[in-house]
Order: sequence, then structure tokens, then C-alpha cells
Amino acid sequence: MDKLLKWHDKYTLKILVSFLILFTALYPKLPSVHIDRTWVYIRLEDFAILATVLVWFIQLARKKVRIPLPLTLPIAGYWAVGLISLIVSIVFIAPQLLGFFPHVAALSFARRIEYMILFFVAFSTIKSSKDIRDYVVILAVTLVGVLIYGLGQKYYLYLWAAYPDFFKQYSFCFPSFQTGNEEFAKGIPLCLPEEARINSTFAGHYDLAAYLVLVVPIFIAIYASVKKWY
Repeated sequence: MDKLLKWHDKYTLKILVSFLILFTALYPKLPSVHIDRTWVYIRLEDFAILATVLVWFIQLARKKVRIPLPLTLPIAGYWAVGLISLIVSIVFIAPQLLGFFPHVAALSFARRIEYMILFFVAFSTIKSSKDIRDYVVILAVTLVGVLIYGLGQKYYLYLWAAYPDFFKQYSFCFPSFQTGNEEFAKGIPLCLPEEARINSTFAGHYDLAAYLVLVVPIFIAIYASVKKWY
């Protein structure tokens, strides 16, 4: 039992974070639980994140992980301001507006916490340079998967043109699952035309762009550092 608990303390959170790096980027944005008054759905990745955060809170209570205090204060301040804004909106503004739905506002605020709390979870799993190396490798694999899927969305029609008989019998594309409007958000698979803006495994081309803006500079910096070291 002690060995199992030690293994859990050492590896469980790291495995969960590694899974989230892969899953949240590569799994298509398919709907799971519908929310009234909005076409935004709760998705499987939200449940995966919730499970990971619950494990992290348990480890935090057991004092097996720690919080980076210098960075905690501004983020906690941001959440506090958001909570005050939410309460003021629900108490004073909501009764005056016909189209204001408190549960949607509360879930929108909770999503901001959901995205940002993963920083603390991931930070607490980094104990050595080996952990950073492992995450970089997993991130690289994820990025390659995103790029391959995006290229498939862009150029699958060339495969159709090269093998018309096969694809006439077995229609295939790299489907896009978008959330740009109420109908698309239901999980309708779309085969994009050649001139369309690709979104790879994300819910829109803007999400893909945001992901690449965050991830690509990491690998540019790694390449520059390795080249300089070599």
C-alpha cells in the first residue's frame, strides 16, 4: 500500500497533466452536456480537467504539492475581481436586463478559473529538468498531431482527386467541429472546402491561431538555445 501511495504521489498528477496536454488539443470539440440559454456546451475535456484539479486539491491538502506564491497573488486577485463583478452583476444588473442569465455568467466565470488553475497544477508537477523535458516532448507530439490534422483539412481534396474511385466509395475527410454558431456547436462534422480557413482539432480558426501563438515560440526558443549551446 505504501509503495502504491508513493507511486501515486510521484506520478499521478504528471500523468494527468500529460494527458491533458494531448487530449485538450487533439480531441475534437464535441458537445457533451447542454446548457440552457446558450449554445456553449460542457465538453469531455472539462470533466478531465475537473478530475485532475480534484486530485491536485487532494495532494495540496496532503502537502504533497505546493503553490508558487509570487505568481499566486496576482492570479488570485484577478479571480477576486471577477467574483465581485459576477456578484454585482447578478444582484444589481440581472434584474434590470431581460437577456441576462445568471447561470451563464457564473459558468463563464468558472471557465476562466478552469483555464488558469491548470498553471498551478502543472507547476506543482515539475520537480526537475527531466519533467520539463517530458512535457516538451509531449507538447511536440501534440503539435505535430495538430499540424497533420490541419494539413489534412486543407489538402484532403487532393487525395480525392488522385484516387476518385476509392473516395467515391469511401467518402473521407478530416472533419471540422466548430462552435461558431448554434447549429455547428451541436457537433456537426464539416468537410471544409479548399478555400476555407482550417481550424484543425479546435473549435475555430481563431482557437488554432491562439494555440500556435503560444506553442510555436516555445519550440523556436528551444531550437535557438540548442543551436547556441551546440
